[in-house]
Amino acid sequence: MSLKGIGGFFLVIAFGIIAGSFDLAVVGPSLPGIVGEFGLGPRSVSWVFTLYALFNLVSLPLVTGLADRYGKQRIMLFSLLMMGAAALLIAFSASFAQILAGRALMGMSVSGVFPIAPALVREHFPEGKRGSVLGMIGASFGISLFAGPLLSGFFLDWFGWRSLYISVAVLALLALILALRFLDREKVDRSVQIPMGSLLFLTLSIASLALLLSGTGLGASGLMANIPLLAGFVFAISLWLFVRKERRAEHRIFPALIIRSTLTRLILILGITAGVVQACFIFLPHYLVDTFGVSDANASFLLLPLVAFFTLGNYLAGRLTDKAGPLTVLSMGWLLLGGAFTLLGFTQHLPWFYLVTLLFGLGLSTLESPSLRYMLIHIPLKAFETRAQGLLSVFISLGQLSGSAILGSLASERLAGSYQGAYAWMLVLAIGVIPAILMLRNRFTKMKITLKYGEHTK
Repeated sequence: MSLKGIGGFFLVIAFGIIAGSFDLAVVGPSLPGIVGEFGLGPRSVSWVFTLYALFNLVSLPLVTGLADRYGKQRIMLFSLLMMGAAALLIAFSASFAQILAGRALMGMSVSGVFPIAPALVREHFPEGKRGSVLGMIGASFGISLFAGPLLSGFFLDWFGWRSLYISVAVLALLALILALRFLDREKVDRSVQIPMGSLLFLTLSIASLALLLSGTGLGASGLMANIPLLAGFVFAISLWLFVRKERRAEHRIFPALIIRSTLTRLILILGITAGVVQACFIFLPHYLVDTFGVSDANASFLLLPLVAFFTLGNYLAGRLTDKAGPLTVLSMGWLLLGGAFTLLGFTQHLPWFYLVTLLFGLGLSTLESPSLRYMLIHIPLKAFETRAQGLLSVFISLGQLSGSAILGSLASERLAGSYQGAYAWMLVLAIGVIPAILMLRNRFTKMKITLKYGEHTK
């Protein structure tokens, strides 16, 4: 299905990404108001993050499968509508249970925006523009992360925490209006089947693994203390049942064309490492407080240059991807991250952190849209491009959850003893991805898959 203008199509995706990422940017600033109004404790408020992550993870296979069967644009429209409804439910909630319901719906809604956008880029943009478009989409994400903390202070002072979610609803509504204006009818392939039995076991395995990695229940008493043990048991059983059913099924959640491809396997492995690095970003305020003794507020402000470099880096990485190829951009990104981890792990002077913001921001910007998702949309996967993007999102999310657990464990007294020591260990990750990148380059060369615009015409 065609769009009425490439510019209009880009606005649809950009506003959808901005709405979903702005929600991530304002959820932190909104928490003190939520805690004060509903009288919550630390364990209760943690579910605001946990439920979002859980429902995002478990809905990805279903939503992306529905997109392959009923049309990517239809699912994106429905997801934008759900996003606006979720934001309004939170904004006008009368109880904490309604807030949690809204967070669960929000997690499901972004499953129909973030992974579908790259698949649509393949369909509606020429090869010479795809890297730039993906980079600009990543920049849209960065703009929201940058604007979120700045606008949150204004909205919180004048209108309260509920106004933050009204803003998310307005952005989702704008994206929905643009979608209705610019999206045309779409041809769909109703032969694509979604095996509900396999989906049930996969949902159980992802949910239990997410609970296990998030550490929910650790240090608790009573029934809550048994959550990790129960989650581990459910994960092992449900994963075994899922693999067993997938092997015997005629129609699979993740078709053999995706799973058996060495290229997609390597990209998924790199997706986990990208998620771990994104988790490293989350802990930077703790690192600044722990290492240099700055206040919580100043730690947040010190991250603003990093987010600015991340936004700029997405745009630059996208343009460079079209000219030099995603593997070159990915290699450069990991070199920058290696330098950032070196400074984080072995320097004792705060001025060096400003160089870290440059290296980390630019390095982080190369890991996902301009490189991994770009490579994935150039692998011939027939009718399963959206499902492959969804699977990559699952692996990135699992990397985020496991990265949080790994960095927290490394920072404990039993291991590194500080966040600085934990970041020093992240150098091992930066070095460890080199073989995977080399293997990717070799496989793309052997399969003669073109990744750089202009190679066709040589």
